[in-house]
Amino acid sequence: PTTVPVATTAPPIAGATGIEFPPNMTEHPSHPGYFQMPDSPDGSYKFESFTCTEQRYGSKLLIGVLYTVAKRWRQLHPQGHMTFGDHNAAGHASHKWGRAVDLDASTNGTDWVSDFTAGNYNRPATIELGKLFVDTDSILHIWYNDQEVNSAVLEYSQQTGKSQGMQMNPIPLHDNHFHVDVNLEPLLPVWEPSC
Repeated sequence: PTTVPVATTAPPIAGATGIEFPPNMTEHPSHPGYFQMPDSPDGSYKFESFTCTEQRYGSKLLIGVLYTVAKRWRQLHPQGHMTFGDHNAAGHASHKWGRAVDLDASTNGTDWVSDFTAGNYNRPATIELGKLFVDTDSILHIWYNDQEVNSAVLEYSQQTGKSQGMQMNPIPLHDNHFHVDVNLEPLLPVWEPSC
């Protein structure tokens, strides 16, 4: 009988679809379950200047989702990249259990597709970004303040059957970036490191 090879990127996490993990991902020595998002090996993602090394940790699922979506985004936009803010940090209501991150993306290295406060807002690319997250089948929430984007991404989730039950809602101060929560069960112990 013919055997089909199993991809080496097959996720060890139930429900996740095609999740890949950074080859140089490491677990925090004193916070089990928290893995560091390493520097990008290919420039597909960057970090906000205010995001220190200690605030680049999240669950294995979160790190895999971010890495996977950044790689897929780069395939669609070879001159672009994603930019990540705090994964786990004090001062946020929910960045403390290993499941949350703030982010935006660029199609050409300089624009910010999800920033509708800027003059170059790109709604179609923002919808595309939301769909890439849905495709991981691992999303619990995306908080963002454009109802047209929210409706389009939720409709895509329903049509594809991926990330079923996710919510996408407006929330104050999210006019220029996504807040993404992965569907992590159980949550990790609270950890809110400062820089």
